[in-house]
Amino acid sequence: MGLIVKSYTFSAGATIIAAEHNTNFDTVYNEINGELNNANIKAAAGIEDTKLDTISTAGKIAITALPSGVGLSNVLFSLSPLVTSINMGTSYITIGNFRWVRMAGVSNVVLHSLTQAVSSGQTTTCFCSIGSRSGTSVNIATSLAWVTSNNIDVTALVTDTVYDGVIMLRNSAASVTGTCQAVTIIGS
Repeated sequence: MGLIVKSYTFSAGATIIAAEHNTNFDTVYNEINGELNNANIKAAAGIEDTKLDTISTAGKIAITALPSGVGLSNVLFSLSPLVTSINMGTSYITIGNFRWVRMAGVSNVVLHSLTQAVSSGQTTTCFCSIGSRSGTSVNIATSLAWVTSNNIDVTALVTDTVYDGVIMLRNSAASVTGTCQAVTIIGS
């Protein structure tokens, strides 16, 4: 309906006609009960988000409105460039943090990492954790190669919920330099 317009204004001492009073009242009544729209809400209304319903209709949220690092669609997360030639030893070191939303229909994610085990017989392991779910990709090659994890099952994570994610890297031996140049996480 738009902005509410008062049809009749009454002055002191004038006789109030019921039909005119009802017209004014019905205008407000009808607006509040089904015709209230954006024109009736001031720009800085300050409505608390706890009073708003979850947006569940596809296409209602602009990608630009999401925080940086939130994964969407099939390509959930991508980091590049990452770590090049770091002596990390056998303990995991964090090479990237991100936030991820479990979208309806995504039940598995796969970690792809472009890594290199610098010394023959050694491995470089890339670890990904999303909420309580995790998986690894392991490279034994002494040249850069894309390696892929097994499916990381995310069905236990709640749809439309934001989860913290972390990418970590480690080597199989101390004092060995490893390389990770890119990570991509793809959902299906």
